[in-house]
Amino acid sequence: VQKVRRPITTKSMELPDESVASTKGSKARKEAQKGLVDRDDTKSLKGAGHARGHSGVKRSKNASQAFSSVGSLNSLPGLPNNFSTASSIFTGGSQMDLSVEEEDEEEALALIREPTDLNLPEEDCLIEGGTGDNEILNGLFFKLTGTFGVPIYRIVKVRGVFSTYYTDRYLFKDTKTKCWVISGKPTGSVAIQPGCAFAEDDLADRPGAITSPWYMWHGATKDMLNMDEELERVKNLDDAAKNALKRFPVDTITVKSIVGFELVGVPPGSSLVAGLLLRYAMQFFGRPVYEGMSGAQYLYWRSSDKEMKDGLQEEQAPGDAVAAKKLFEHPGYWAIAKEVGASKDDCMAWIEDDAVTPHQINQKSKWQVKTETGWVQSMEMKLTLQEWNRNDFMDDFDSEEDVKSEASPTSPGQDPTKLGLSAASKGKAPSSGGK
Repeated sequence: VQKVRRPITTKSMELPDESVASTKGSKARKEAQKGLVDRDDTKSLKGAGHARGHSGVKRSKNASQAFSSVGSLNSLPGLPNNFSTASSIFTGGSQMDLSVEEEDEEEALALIREPTDLNLPEEDCLIEGGTGDNEILNGLFFKLTGTFGVPIYRIVKVRGVFSTYYTDRYLFKDTKTKCWVISGKPTGSVAIQPGCAFAEDDLADRPGAITSPWYMWHGATKDMLNMDEELERVKNLDDAAKNALKRFPVDTITVKSIVGFELVGVPPGSSLVAGLLLRYAMQFFGRPVYEGMSGAQYLYWRSSDKEMKDGLQEEQAPGDAVAAKKLFEHPGYWAIAKEVGASKDDCMAWIEDDAVTPHQINQKSKWQVKTETGWVQSMEMKLTLQEWNRNDFMDDFDSEEDVKSEASPTSPGQDPTKLGLSAASKGKAPSSGGK
């Protein structure tokens, strides 16, 4: 017991050598930090941004104005109304000396430059050229929102005659293989199966910018092939190989950037604005939303028997997506209104159709349009796909306001091709009501 309960001596209470070294080291670090300050760099940055400290006081002419950015001192509770007395509180009882030297002219003119945000619209993409098993690829792939910055495009179709089934495809860029992939899943690598394709293009940042050849599913060989490579391969082969390729050719698809739709054929007496409806970065009931160039109208789909809040979508992981079948569980309609989500009674036009994109709206369906005399059925009103040539658009781009003014309601005859736009509805020119 005596060995365990040793008396506490002065030696046992002394600090360890490490603690003493740590205390001495902190002082040494402070001295070293003084030497790390580059006074030339500090001087060169002097005056950048807003004026601060004594410099700001000198520039603002009087002390009370200098503190206006943080609120009036007279309004602070517990402080005297006399500013000179209040200022002594901040300076520990002594009056603040506001006398400073005059600033250099270069310091007073220091500016902070920021890059200009052009606010370019979202892009969808139109794929054409698929046949047989690859026919599912044909149509408008709309860009999904809420995927944490990962670009993913989707197309959903209803198929079947005697029985209905739903199919979908996703277009995305695989970061591992550097390939743009079309498959039945929103993530993953290249899929070798019907209705799939891929293109190796590391430089393209969007589908419309892909310049590399597409490799398509080839049913005869059960492999992913490219038509140009196959033609080169059979060039020196016998006629049997050439005839086999002619009989079972490899599909060649085209991918175009789509900026939105053009509303044409608006009946007289309606409050609708004929012109471009650009893709808006939003989904409503799992479908894309479009906004008029003037911002006065929106194109969207709404369920007939569900609340507006049910259509809002939260951000989800890139691998998550609403099942294709679930998009058709409730009937609904496409509508054009001054705000997203307005009902039939409050919108300017609507059409009964469960299509996932306006490009899939049945051609036999007719728009119901509200006019000065009431609701009328329009036989001429339609939506036409608009292809976007980004290079031409950027060459003619001066400012966002210039673009809006060209598509304002006061100039309904504006040619959309001046904005780098062109009709792209199934490869045909726009109808007689188009621009």
